[in-house]
Order: sequence, then C-alpha cells, then structure tokens
Amino acid sequence: MAIGNQYVRFPTLTGTGLRLVWALLRKRHIAFQPEARRAIARLQPKLIVDYPERIPQSGPCILAMNHYSQSAFRAWWIGISISAVLPVEVRWVMTAAWTAPNGWMAWWTPVTHWIFTKIADCYGFFSMPPMPPNPKDVEVRAKSVRQILSFTKAELKNSGGNGLVLGLAPEGGDQPGGQLSLPPSGSGRFIWLISHLGVPIVPIGVFIDERGLCLSFGESYLPTVGPVIGRDQLDLSVRNELMEHIAAQLPQELRGAWG
Repeated sequence: MAIGNQYVRFPTLTGTGLRLVWALLRKRHIAFQPEARRAIARLQPKLIVDYPERIPQSGPCILAMNHYSQSAFRAWWIGISISAVLPVEVRWVMTAAWTAPNGWMAWWTPVTHWIFTKIADCYGFFSMPPMPPNPKDVEVRAKSVRQILSFTKAELKNSGGNGLVLGLAPEGGDQPGGQLSLPPSGSGRFIWLISHLGVPIVPIGVFIDERGLCLSFGESYLPTVGPVIGRDQLDLSVRNELMEHIAAQLPQELRGAWG
C-alpha cells in the first residue's frame, strides 16, 4: 500500500495460520499476543504509536477503535497491531461470521461462522453475531452479551479486573472511505452495561498516513449519561460519545460526522 513516497508492507501470516490450524486440530488453546508481536515485528515501516503513555498497563478497560478500512488493508491488522503493543492479553469481541452482500453468496455466511467460532474458541475470544443486527440473531446476541457480562463480573470480583482487557470495533464492519460511522443500535447499550460496572473505555484511532500504520491512544473515560434517560436515548448517547472520543484520535479526513 503506497503512502507518500513509501509503501506499507504487510507481512504474510503463513506461520500464524499454520500454528492456528495445528492448535485447532489438537483442540488446544493458544495465546494471540505472541502471534501478534511476531507479525508486527515484520511490518514495514515499523508500527507508529501515538501517545504510548496512554496504553493501559492492565485492566479493567474496554479498548474501542474505528473499524478502519483501505485497499490492501485487512481488518485483522487492527487486532494484531493493538494486541502487539499492549503488555497484557486482549480478549477480542469478534464477529461470528462475514455476511455476503449478494444473495448468491449466502452460502458463505455459515461457512465463515463455523471458521470464526473455532478461531474465537482457540484464542479465547468472544464472538458476536455480525452487524448490522439480524432479527434472527436476537437470542444468540443476547446470549453473547450475557456471557461477556458474566466474564466481566467474575474478573472484577476475583482479581479486581487486572486482566480484564476487552477489545472491540463497535462499527462492526468496513466503512466507506474509512470514515467514522455511527455504530448500529444496541452497541451503545452493550458498551454501557460493561462500563457501568466501573470498566473505563480507552478510545483508539487506527489509520495509515505518511508514516505508516498508526495507532493513536486516547485518554480513558466513562460514558456520561443523564440520571433519567430512556433505553434508546442511552444507547444513542453512548454511541455518539464514543465516536467523539475515537474521532479525536484520527486525522480530520477520517472523522466523518465528528470532524
């Protein structure tokens, strides 16, 4: 991918893929962070981290970032790059499937669902039905939310949440031109349910500029909502506030409505 007078060269992930397949065949769990660090070590030019002093050294926290997209840039590099620079493992909330835009590719969704759920289990991630929400996935989505909330409460109770670092891209998919877009309804309430337990949000901007692939860490915060607010208003308020915080970590041209 060309940037200015140089190129971002994303290394192949053959070794990572082979180790993942071997672990799946043996029904073993493996840590994602070492794989991420191996991959980022071969990235050219080197990964740029803005405001490294804001990188959380432990939990509890939610890492929330834009679902950045560009030609030749694949979404998995978002998780790889962030996991590589944190000192603790990140429990990613990943999509449970890719949805096909065309009807004739409908067979692809169940195939990716099988693959992605296996990957999530191997790395210890949480899977969530793809965005935008499908009415058929309401029960599955609710089950996923309960699972994450139960995990969060247990971590807070047992260790004070030191190892509780959740990562998610609330937009749920690639956005036109890589610009910020309001996450689907329901995502704000989901984030609020976790943060309401005392888990702060760390906004992260992911983008490519003339320096290369960049991560920009924002200051942690807790959502601010009024004392009396309806369910829908709360959801929208949390989503808007989150996008404002993420936008502050992005170049102007990627901030969308929050520019």
